[in-house]
Amino acid sequence: MSYVLILIDYSPSYIRYVLNSILSVDKDAEIYICSNKKVEYKNTKFINLEDISPKGLQYFKDLNIYHNTPFAANPLWMTSALRVFYLSEIVKLLNSKPVIHFDNDVLIYKPFSEIITDDLDDSKLNITPASLKQFVFGYSVINNNHSLNQICIEINQIANYGHSNNWSFNNGKPFTEMQFLSNIYNKNQNTLNLLPTLPYHSKVIFDPANYGQYFDGTHVNPRKRIEIFRNLNLNLNIDVEIKTKRIKPVFKNNSPYVLFNQNKFELVNLHIHSKRFKKFLPKGYKEYV
Repeated sequence: MSYVLILIDYSPSYIRYVLNSILSVDKDAEIYICSNKKVEYKNTKFINLEDISPKGLQYFKDLNIYHNTPFAANPLWMTSALRVFYLSEIVKLLNSKPVIHFDNDVLIYKPFSEIITDDLDDSKLNITPASLKQFVFGYSVINNNHSLNQICIEINQIANYGHSNNWSFNNGKPFTEMQFLSNIYNKNQNTLNLLPTLPYHSKVIFDPANYGQYFDGTHVNPRKRIEIFRNLNLNLNIDVEIKTKRIKPVFKNNSPYVLFNQNKFELVNLHIHSKRFKKFLPKGYKEYV
């Protein structure tokens, strides 16, 4: 099982928690750290991003869509978008099925072998939606790079059109990676498949970011006990379901799950924006790196 983590221009120390959670939970895991700087951890393999040249990458860079915008101050917006181009080439390079990819602040609690395959589409990029306007790499599964190739083409088409029209269709703001992906899906659903995030149609569910933020907030605003509902965003489906008490997220005995109609639905992952990973380590967690 290939797990791919992409680190462009940074290597946070907390990545050890992510790596150890993968190796503790999924005994079939093979972890690839892909970076433009040498990154060495035990029990992982390194792919140098400087050695690969994804199609369309330079075109997107040259458009420089975040220049002179509020996004320019944080390079994360650019590197997050570039990640899609790199991911397409990495999936082709590995030639393994499937490839699992998520952001660098995600912990997992179930091995891939226990994920219900009916929720996956082998021909598409399987990804977690925070809403129909924001798709997040809280967890993604890719079986080939054909869909990613098409997604990269469409990102460049949208970026070029937006750049030429000063992003007038988005209040003058360039799309983020999350918006690029959701826009592509909402126009044509042939390249992306949405993983289940609510316990209404699946026994196993995934966290885009909402559950992790419910449990512990963000790194800028970590959760305090009295703020249980303060950070909920009522534009997001999961947050609405939590606010209305139709569902109840629980983290107990090193496992996250959601209660619905007195039934327990296990979460595959948690997106820990607060970066306080020690509070949410999976069962059997060990230090492998």
